[in-house]
Amino acid sequence: MADPGIQIEIEYEAAPRGAEQAVSCAVKAVLEAEGAAGRYPCVILTDDETIHRCNRDFRGVDRPTDVLSFPADEGEALLTPPDGFLGDIMISVPTAGRQAESLGHSTVREIAFLTVHGMLHLLGYDHIAAEDEELMLSRQRVIMAEVEPNLIEYAEENCGREFSMNESLISEMINKALEAREKAYVPYSGFRVGACLLSSSGKFYLGCNIENAAYSPTNCAERTAVFKAVSEGETSFEALAIASDSDYFTYPCGVCRQVLCEFCADSMPVLCANKDGEHILTTLGALLPMAFSKEDLVK
Repeated sequence: MADPGIQIEIEYEAAPRGAEQAVSCAVKAVLEAEGAAGRYPCVILTDDETIHRCNRDFRGVDRPTDVLSFPADEGEALLTPPDGFLGDIMISVPTAGRQAESLGHSTVREIAFLTVHGMLHLLGYDHIAAEDEELMLSRQRVIMAEVEPNLIEYAEENCGREFSMNESLISEMINKALEAREKAYVPYSGFRVGACLLSSSGKFYLGCNIENAAYSPTNCAERTAVFKAVSEGETSFEALAIASDSDYFTYPCGVCRQVLCEFCADSMPVLCANKDGEHILTTLGALLPMAFSKEDLVK
C-alpha cells in the first residue's frame, strides 16, 4: 500500500501487479532526492483514451501520450490543492506497457520511470531547452538508480522474479560457460573467459574472449555471445553466465555491461562464476545502475 499522503488511483483494471508499489517507491525517492518532504502528488494510472482526452482538453494535443503532469503551483492541478499537494500525474498503463516492451524491461519499471518523470515536472523541472533536458535526464538516472533495487526486492518477495533461476538451470549455464571458455583465443593475456547467454526462445548462445595483437579490437566473451545471438535474429534474453580461469568471481567489463543493457532488462539474472563453478547471482541493473539506454534517446 502507498504511504499516507501519496494518493494513487488505479483506473485501469489491467494494471500489472506491483504497479502501486512502483509508484510509491518512485514518489518517495523523488521527494527524498529533491528535499521535498511533506509534499505529495495524486498519481492516476489510466488508459490511452483518458490520456488522449486530457491532452486534447488541457494541452491542445490530439493524441495519447505516456504521462501528463498538472502542477499545483502553476494552477494546473485537476483538484483544489490542499496543504503540501504538488499536483496530479496521469500515466497511461497501455502506453507504458508498449514502451516497456520496446525498451526491454518490465511495465512496472516503466511506470516507476514515468512517475519519476512526472514528479520532476511537478517540482519545476522541464526538458524544452537543451540544458534543462540534460539536467532532468541526469536527475532521472540518479533517482531511478535508487528506485530499481526496491522494485527488484518487491518483485522477488511478492510477484516472483521476471525470470526464475533454478539450481538445474544455474548448473547448466555455468557448465556451458566453462565449456565456452576452452575455445578462448588469448595468446597475449592467457586469461580465458566463457559466457553462456540464454535467449527468450530457449536457445543458449556461447561466447569466448578473442584477443587481437592491436589490443583494442579484442572482444569479450559476453559480447561474442550477444553478437552471435543478435546475428541470428535473437534480441530478447533471459539470463547470462560468465566463467573464467580465475579463483575469483568473474564480472563483465563496463563495455559488456553497456552492450547487455541494449538488449536485456535490468532484472535479468547474471551468474558470475570462477574456474571451479562457484558463483554469485546478481542482476544487470545491479551491475550497471544509471545506464545510458534507449529510453534516454526517446523524445
